Amino acid sequence: MGVFQPTRDRTESFRPERDSAGRRSMSVMFKDRSPRAFLVAGGIMAFALSVRALLDSVLPAVPPFITLYPAVALAGLLCGPVAGGSALLVAVVAAVYFWIPPRLSFAIPDATGAVTVSLFALASTIVLWAAARLRSELNRVAVARAALDMGLDFGGIGLWEINLRTGRITASSAARRLHALGEDGEQTTSEDWLRGIDPADAETARERLTAAVADGVLTTYSYRVEGGSDGPRWINARGRVVSTPTEQRLVVALVDITEQVRIEQALRRERERLQLALEGGALAVWDYRLDTDEATIDARYAVTLGFEPDIKVLSRAQVGDAIHPEDRPRVAIEHGAALESGSD
Repeated sequence: MGVFQPTRDRTESFRPERDSAGRRSMSVMFKDRSPRAFLVAGGIMAFALSVRALLDSVLPAVPPFITLYPAVALAGLLCGPVAGGSALLVAVVAAVYFWIPPRLSFAIPDATGAVTVSLFALASTIVLWAAARLRSELNRVAVARAALDMGLDFGGIGLWEINLRTGRITASSAARRLHALGEDGEQTTSEDWLRGIDPADAETARERLTAAVADGVLTTYSYRVEGGSDGPRWINARGRVVSTPTEQRLVVALVDITEQVRIEQALRRERERLQLALEGGALAVWDYRLDTDEATIDARYAVTLGFEPDIKVLSRAQVGDAIHPEDRPRVAIEHGAALESGSD
């Protein structure tokens, strides 16, 4: 199923990672005003200056800002507005000294040079402001994602999504635990997810995923995964395809329903045992609801009263009509006394 074959592409610029405290951080962004941020900004600017110096031999007429401008923007985005501002200052000083006439001098540039430097500084300042806003939004998104993951973890809900264009799969730690894939956050393939599903349920899972891509909605379905010594674990999955102008993602929520399934199975076994006991003892069972004045009966009692075995609910009047006329007054008295006293 080719659409579910993600690649191990690691080109995402802002891949979320977990630090030691479990919080999400942006792995390629540095804390503003930290020594590391200034070192990285300085390295970016040194590289840009070196590239521009190399261009002198082949393109001496090219403005110096062809490499300095993107370097300032990158430094502002990765290192913050303060470190980016220091990179801008270095860029202006270097441009004035090396490339703006008169060259190799800190003399005041002519009008053209002054306008060029001023426009570069203005444009770079705007870019640094935009980079600061973008960093703020990225941090806000990271915090919101961490809060979402924490809520999902506390609720025992796993979340995974697959980019239908690239095939990349990302998953929350809870989703990875449910499929016994660990919590390291590495990208996984669809085969990684399907491998952990019980073989009897794997084909159904494939069919549901394929149908979800076609229909845009993943209907609820359940499947089993390996659960170790406690036996298989039951997972309930539900999701939908989310579309944006640039991509489509299948987002799936996973809930561990193992305990619910085990309780239902235990109740089913108890009902079967009860039914065997009733049949063995030629007994019938009914219960009466005071609020609706109706009795729910089993098949044996229905036949005993003269009704078809598939009749499940009778009114009090219908039950009364089935009783022999000579016994009705006594039954009514005993029934009323039992209801009033709560006795057998």
